[in-house]
Amino acid sequence: MRGARGVGNGSQFLFHLDGHVDPEVLEQRIRTLGESLPLLTSSLAGWPSRAWTAGAALAPVRVEEVPGSDEGAFDDWFGRWFGEPFLPPSQPSLEVVVGRGEGGTAVLVRWLHLLSDAPGMDLFCRLLDGEDPARFRLTQEPTALVKRSRRDRSVVQRILAGHALILRHLARSVPPPFQPRVDRRARQMARVRTLTGEETAAVWRRAKALGGLDRNGFLLGALARACVRAWSPASWRTLRIPVPVSLRPPAWRGPVLGNWFTMVLLHVPVRRLGSLEAATAACREAWRLALERSEDVATMALMSPAGWLPGWLARGFLDGPSLRDGATANTSYVELKTGANGTFLGQPLIRAAIASSILAPPGVAGVFSGWVGRLSVAVPGQVGEAGDALHRELLALLRGEAS
Repeated sequence: MRGARGVGNGSQFLFHLDGHVDPEVLEQRIRTLGESLPLLTSSLAGWPSRAWTAGAALAPVRVEEVPGSDEGAFDDWFGRWFGEPFLPPSQPSLEVVVGRGEGGTAVLVRWLHLLSDAPGMDLFCRLLDGEDPARFRLTQEPTALVKRSRRDRSVVQRILAGHALILRHLARSVPPPFQPRVDRRARQMARVRTLTGEETAAVWRRAKALGGLDRNGFLLGALARACVRAWSPASWRTLRIPVPVSLRPPAWRGPVLGNWFTMVLLHVPVRRLGSLEAATAACREAWRLALERSEDVATMALMSPAGWLPGWLARGFLDGPSLRDGATANTSYVELKTGANGTFLGQPLIRAAIASSILAPPGVAGVFSGWVGRLSVAVPGQVGEAGDALHRELLALLRGEAS
């Protein structure tokens, strides 16, 4: 499914360290992990093959100089790298880059979503940091996740849910959901900033006041409201926001790598997004209704044929006749456990950040990542100034400077 868009969906982690990292030692650790994680060194041939082939050489660790001495210099470096091509599925997609600057050292981990989701790569980074591999051994078969994705719905219920979702999707597509225009002169970029500990604490207090313990619902509301403030869509338009649903139970000891999530497409009318409070309530209600209708179950079933269709047909199947990402803005929220003790690779960890996006234009996303009391906010996409505007508005909403 991911390969249907050519290079697929791309993701990258940034770990900003206050210290030196030896790239040769890091590369040796990665190679050692590759021996115990065959998927890490695997490539995926084109259609009709669907099998991974392990044993290919991983890309060597690269070293670059990062100009500047503050966090913003590393943010800009992170954003520029997101605009670089990702390695194709025909070779192992993992890339690691070490950035050195006056403000510390950055370890950048890049991969295609075809290889892993963010929680899986978080587990990989914890192994890279020296955690005990026994914690992550497979104790459940991957088929258990397929069963989990069905949520005990019967075959008849899944068929009815899929039929209803198709009809709703067609109705919601006329007129089509609002999207920012693709800037053909701009390349994919990621704008990222990390809030301070005090700012992050204030964000979660506001989230609790508006959404209770549902932090994800609050962040969804902030993203939807930021889209309205940044792009001023007409009140009769609708926003389409795909939201991932993790199939990894919190205590599940499954494969470290692998993409284990399904998705729900939230459709929220612009007229219901007049404030951050209203947007949070609207997104939470849309989420509740989607799960009540088993839209996550139906989406998983309806997208599965893209795994075996030829690439060109799979792309049309997923993206429609326009052959572009159909979302207003994608989103994800991940709490990283890498560096939970305050260090990574033996060095003090200043902060961490994530960017992840569909690489087909416009590919806009609001990506939230937490690490030990700090929240990073990234907006990747190929929309030029529209992406900058969305990032500014999103930060203003989270900091309490806008409503």
